Amino acid sequence: MPLVVSDTVPDGLQLAAAATYFLNFTPNSGVTIRYSTDSGATWRTIAPVGQTSTWPNNKIIIQWWLNDPLPAGSSGNYARYQATVPSTYSGAPVIENTACIGLGDAEPFACDTATTIVQGTGAIGDFVWRDENNDGQQTGETTYGIDGVAVSLYWDRNGDGKLDAGDVLIATQDTYTYNGNAGYYQFTQLPAANYLVVVDKTDSSIPTGYRLTTPGLYAVALASGQSYQAADFGFGPSLTMEKRMLSAGGTCDAYGGLEVIYSIALTHQRPGTGEAVPGGCRYS
Repeated sequence: MPLVVSDTVPDGLQLAAAATYFLNFTPNSGVTIRYSTDSGATWRTIAPVGQTSTWPNNKIIIQWWLNDPLPAGSSGNYARYQATVPSTYSGAPVIENTACIGLGDAEPFACDTATTIVQGTGAIGDFVWRDENNDGQQTGETTYGIDGVAVSLYWDRNGDGKLDAGDVLIATQDTYTYNGNAGYYQFTQLPAANYLVVVDKTDSSIPTGYRLTTPGLYAVALASGQSYQAADFGFGPSLTMEKRMLSAGGTCDAYGGLEVIYSIALTHQRPGTGEAVPGGCRYS
């Protein structure tokens, strides 16, 4: 049975041109390309250029039927097509395109998926910082940014505000210095959609002993053209220490031959769950 590559134009997209191929072995007798505009009910060899793939009943399916066996070890072969996102497109902000390979009309034995984000004008950002007073706020700490921390953006497919198995990773970037300020990140050219912004709380760039003082995930329902800049992540010290010098009579004066007493106070800023809590627990 011949080897067949099959691909479906994503819902709402238009076929821009006839499909092409390249076979990196000789001799070969080429490939037969078939098209369906009714989800596989009928087939033809003329490309339906300019037509829109509409799911579920009018999917545009493309098949490349190899006319020769694929030699063992052969590489550099490809099947290719182009699709256009029309101005009237109103589908998902992330376009998923799955191609499969099989023998004849049998079930495919291998598939792979590529994702493409539809370009928009929205943005999400923008700051990861050292929250030295553990209050979850950037109070006097706008210059305390942390560079090199990985922040990831996901498409929240079901819009539940949680990172689920079906959510799609769009991009990951490390925080960097921008206009002289460290700890900056920015995801741009985003279409309207539900997103999840997640920081890597175990990143090696985070100072030792520092833990999250803010949520580690933000669910953002981004409107068209919106710039959401409140997805900020703070990391504060788990322990803080205060050292004071004491002396007899309760004064802070120290003289030659006088015994000096020091007091060291440690404050544990985390409860047993490892999450931030106001005040923490104090030990002397």
